Amino acid sequence: MSNYLELNSNKVFPKGNARISKNASGSIIVSELLETTDGVTIDTNGADKFELSINPVSIDAPCTFGTTMNILDKYRRVKTVAQWAYHAEAGKNPNLVFNSLLEGREILVQFYKDGKEVHNYTVLNECDSQEKNWIQLVVWAVVTIGVAIIEKIDYKQVTSVTTLPNGSKTTTVTTTKSFGSEGKAAKSLSNPTSGNIDFDHIYVTSSKTYDTTVYDELSGPIREVIFTGKFNELELKKISNIF
Repeated sequence: MSNYLELNSNKVFPKGNARISKNASGSIIVSELLETTDGVTIDTNGADKFELSINPVSIDAPCTFGTTMNILDKYRRVKTVAQWAYHAEAGKNPNLVFNSLLEGREILVQFYKDGKEVHNYTVLNECDSQEKNWIQLVVWAVVTIGVAIIEKIDYKQVTSVTTLPNGSKTTTVTTTKSFGSEGKAAKSLSNPTSGNIDFDHIYVTSSKTYDTTVYDELSGPIREVIFTGKFNELELKKISNIF
């Protein structure tokens, strides 16, 4: 893949029908997003943290987009470590779903407004289920005026090692996926009468534990982020690996 542009030293490649160009301010404009599989693939230079800021764009219905985070392990194999999708359909509540096989058994969902946590809940996850691999984590409230937007996505991971009494070690990996947006969401997934909450940021956090020997061989930093969706146009403003 040689057709790319750089943004903050990260290579941005077009995916599918997408076309990329730079504007006068140095942002990358992504156009011709005709299908939900069109978008960009970003080479993140192998960072443990990733943050993409875009010019705010409406995510009112109809709208579908998603993100996939891939690492490169010790044997240089590509492995997906996080994946989510947003879907908004006319007349229905938009929702945010995550690939449940990549998350831990308990998923913490936090809603923030103006830098402060305003609500949270925990979702139990069947992360080893063979019957389904997507779990609904957030339900947007349907609004009559277009106020739902997206302007940022990010990912970070933190690891900790525990030595067991028998001398063996386990590594716990905690990942946080953040969705910078404005909107109104249901306070509860199970109780539709619980009301709604206004937010401008959503954090989704879960942990998984591995045998340290195995984890050291199969782990790695984020190598690429795939961001796709059917938009009129996207403006990628900034990519950061420090936040």
